[in-house]
This record gives sequence, C-alpha cells and structure tokens, in this order.
Amino acid sequence: MLLRGIQKQVIVVQDTGSEFFDQAIFIVSAKGQGRRRGDMVAAARGIVDARLRSGRVKRPETGRRRLVLAAALGSAVTLLLGLLLSYFLL
Repeated sequence: MLLRGIQKQVIVVQDTGSEFFDQAIFIVSAKGQGRRRGDMVAAARGIVDARLRSGRVKRPETGRRRLVLAAALGSAVTLLLGLLLSYFLL
C-alpha cells in the first residue's frame, strides 16, 4: 500500500541503555510538530530514562498461568474419577 502526502516526524533514540532494546522510535504527534528538535529529543530521552529507572519492563504474556491452571484442574478431575471408580468397583 502506498500513501501519498503523509509525512511524520520521527525521533530515534539509538542508545537506550537497556540490554533488551537497541533503539526506541517515537512518532511525533501533531502537538509536537514545529517544536525545536533538541526539545523533542530531550523529551524522548527522558521517557526512555524514566522507563529504565522504574524497572518495570512488561514481559510478553506466555499463558503460563492458564497452562498451570489447566494441569491442576486435569489432575483434580483424574483423581476424583479414580476415587469414584475405586469406590464403586470394590
């Protein structure tokens, strides 16, 4: 798909200081258009630094909790069926 007449300003932070991310890319909103480049870069750098200082890196959802719950439920049902069968067959 080709878009014509669309131009966005992008700020790229090359050194994120993170072991997980090489760079951070910010797409400047309409409110940021026309501002000084130095101010925009400083704001982007501040966002990256604040995120790293907070220590909160959201990890991708792996579904581990759902898998553990399914295994526990399956074990409980199997145990219950085994107990019922042994009670009625003996």
